[in-house]
Amino acid sequence: MTKRKFPYINRFCLLCLLSLAYGKIAGQDLSLIGKSEPLQINGTVGMQYYGRMSGKSNSPYPLSGAIWQVGLNASLYGWNLPFSVTYSNANLRWQQPFNRFSLQPSWKWIRMYLGDASMSFSPYSLNGHQFTGAGAEFEPEGGKWKISIMGGRLLRQTSPDTIRGLPGIRHRMGYGLAGECREEKFSLGAGIFYASDRKNDAFHLPDSLTEAPAENLVLHSKGTAGIIDNLQVQFEYAVSFFTPDRRSPEVAEGTTFFPLKYRNGSARYNALKTGITYTSRFGSAGLYAERVDPGYRTLGAYYHLNDFASYTFQYAGTALQKKLSWSVSSGWQYDNLSHRKSSTSHRLIHNLNLTFSPSDALQMNFTYSNFSRYMYLRPVEEYLSEPDPWKNADTLHYRQVTGTWGGTVFWQTEDRSGNRHQINVSFNSNTSREESADSLANRGLFVSASGGYTFSKHDNDLSSSMVLQYNSSRTGEITGAYLGPALSVRKSIAQKKLQAYSSVSYNKTWYDAEKTGYVLMGRGGLSFRQKNHTADLTFGMAWRKKEDRNNRKEFTMNFSYRYTFSGKKNREQK
Repeated sequence: MTKRKFPYINRFCLLCLLSLAYGKIAGQDLSLIGKSEPLQINGTVGMQYYGRMSGKSNSPYPLSGAIWQVGLNASLYGWNLPFSVTYSNANLRWQQPFNRFSLQPSWKWIRMYLGDASMSFSPYSLNGHQFTGAGAEFEPEGGKWKISIMGGRLLRQTSPDTIRGLPGIRHRMGYGLAGECREEKFSLGAGIFYASDRKNDAFHLPDSLTEAPAENLVLHSKGTAGIIDNLQVQFEYAVSFFTPDRRSPEVAEGTTFFPLKYRNGSARYNALKTGITYTSRFGSAGLYAERVDPGYRTLGAYYHLNDFASYTFQYAGTALQKKLSWSVSSGWQYDNLSHRKSSTSHRLIHNLNLTFSPSDALQMNFTYSNFSRYMYLRPVEEYLSEPDPWKNADTLHYRQVTGTWGGTVFWQTEDRSGNRHQINVSFNSNTSREESADSLANRGLFVSASGGYTFSKHDNDLSSSMVLQYNSSRTGEITGAYLGPALSVRKSIAQKKLQAYSSVSYNKTWYDAEKTGYVLMGRGGLSFRQKNHTADLTFGMAWRKKEDRNNRKEFTMNFSYRYTFSGKKNREQK
């Protein structure tokens, strides 16, 4: 019989679960004990009613309904236990937090993670994967060094679903340790992460219904260094030893690192990211490179990006006493690093952002981005014969180019009476083009523009705005357009306790230069706020007309009320 490893961690996690009654608690600062109020209770009670009248008799949506909701939260020294009950004319729903357990107590420079938690060491190692177990972070004041440690269950064993075709999941455990030292001109960190699946499952199913038990060991290191003034170099390197089936026999040549054994099918993968940044009074410039081997994988992350190399240049600066600022970036990425795929993709990305603020009243912004993707397909005869990848050139098969550019202008002023005037104009255009080796494929053009004016009179808490919007699209031989104005007014009443607002909009649509219909909408409402009471009443009317159909009218109304309460119990109140 095989002995189970690391039994003490499992017993420690189980003890924490039982002692705290499976509560969901997060963000506790143990230094508050004896200083803050022990027990705090707060909650909300609310209801909502909605109604709708429409000329469409066979609508699938209900004409009216009501929802009642009660929420309660009890807090003991920052340990929160939320509850909620929701009742409607459709069903009753009850929510309580005891299906999951999460505790994150902290004391001075120590933070613990108990129960369901997530931690991150590196993008190539443990990266946000949720686990059920225990972890800790030690970071003394000053932040010169930091140590992180974790251990627990990454995946719970589940049986396969043959109806939906989902395979079974094996029990997976993970353990990790990471440390980092930071100084004024340099920093250095390293870590280790190990995860493995249980070989024997409780279902005794064939391999066709469940995945093979995997094993993974990841070592990573990272650091930064200031070579000279204003020049900094950074790097991050990781190596992953991955075994897709830990039941396979061991290789006699040797063992990589404890506790992972090198077996048939085991492989080693590398990931490297490095960069250099220079800062001066003219701006900041950086050059970065990243490379991840084909097949790179870590059991400490949900998603994996591998088989690519990228190079990026970035520059940002200011001029004219910081009234003009800009940022530029350009990058190139490609895949098929091992030249074993039938195609190779190249991606070019360029971005430009300009901001000009000649005064406090006027601001202008311009953005441009371009994305190009090239795919090269090797001939079938060449791919099957496995020739020298550097001897024969690929053939261009596919190209995709997408460009986006836009701008905004914002102007604001205030007259002698204190009234504020604002004008906002924006424009955005998106183009796309797809080409193949034999013919020109699809082209697309999307344009959107808007302009608006806002008037605010603070003496009477009155504001109004007018907006004109335009959108058009063209894909192939199909074109469409949308144009319409909108007007809205908002007024505060009774010392800002009550607010009334209304709006009206009219939109026309065209399809292939022919008018297809219009939509006229009107909205209004009242909003009341006073201490613990909140009430809202909204209503709307819409008239829709299409050239090939009958007119349609619709009226909607929504009323909601919410009451919030809080109570505190001190140790002195006995």
